[in-house]
Amino acid sequence: MTLTVGTLDPTELAGLARSAVSCPAAASMVAEGVEHLLNSDGLSLSERDGVPTFWCHREAPVALAARERRSALLRVTGPASEDGGDGVSVVIAGRLAEEEVPGSCCADARVVTLTPSLVVVLEPAEDGSTARRTVPLALYADSAHRLNEGYLRRATHHANECHAGELVTSLALATGAPRSELIAASLAHLTPAGVEVCWIDLDGAHTRTVWFSRTARTPAELSNLLRRELHAGLI
Repeated sequence: MTLTVGTLDPTELAGLARSAVSCPAAASMVAEGVEHLLNSDGLSLSERDGVPTFWCHREAPVALAARERRSALLRVTGPASEDGGDGVSVVIAGRLAEEEVPGSCCADARVVTLTPSLVVVLEPAEDGSTARRTVPLALYADSAHRLNEGYLRRATHHANECHAGELVTSLALATGAPRSELIAASLAHLTPAGVEVCWIDLDGAHTRTVWFSRTARTPAELSNLLRRELHAGLI
């Protein structure tokens, strides 16, 4: 099902835009006199309280543009919905700025931010045109959108890709099964209130929902609740 952004209230629209920036399926950016700023190896995009944030090498095109404080236009397409609908497209206009990475082992590492001055959600119309809805900046930057759907999806992917071994160990401790009998483990449907845990052992596939002791309000709280309560919730 394709989402109709015209039916969303401003707060929902802001959450949708933050979600697309948090977990983009595609992204492109141009600045004054410079195109294809994101065509660089080792460059990654995330968001900090709604501010698109790029990690890159100091000589990357986006870092050079930020050093000159150039205005830029970023376009991101969010991931497809779980029912197969198209991801929403968001355009953000703003000014680039460069920061050194504190404590980085690489002296050439840089963080580049794009401070939004305009946020627009795009929606293709049936007649081939594109409908545009401007997102109020105050709503877009609201801390209520920190744990948006895109962020939760990205956090789930990170846990499954980078912490699969820890998940298997946690399940082995919780179930009492030998670790060698646990073939795989993963997280699914992460929310601020809980997470679904899936695993496969010699008896087949299993799923269990672990509810947190409280609802997370920030990314840091969510991370702490996952680490502290995942094992306890499985016992």
